[in-house]
Amino acid sequence: MRSCVALRQLDPAVWTWQQHAGQSLADYLRGLPTDGEAGRLAQVVNRQAVITNLRATYAAEPAPHAGVGAEVYGRFTAPMREIVGIFLHHETALAGRRSGR
Repeated sequence: MRSCVALRQLDPAVWTWQQHAGQSLADYLRGLPTDGEAGRLAQVVNRQAVITNLRATYAAEPAPHAGVGAEVYGRFTAPMREIVGIFLHHETALAGRRSGR
């Protein structure tokens, strides 16, 4: 992404994920522009993040989901996981509409 930021002369403060500073992927993606050509580029970045998302890790205690930023994320068997995924995406889309994104 750093080379894309340089090539397109984008603002590094907006377009560079500050992972080492503790910024979550969800917060980074939420902070990207939503309108115009920058918004279209942000959609590409968001899609790439979904495709190459960070590897899941197991924890005994509930924790925020690394990709979608949900406060608590449930782990289920495959059929249930699909239902949870559909519900999560529906709720995320509704939240985005409510916030104007």
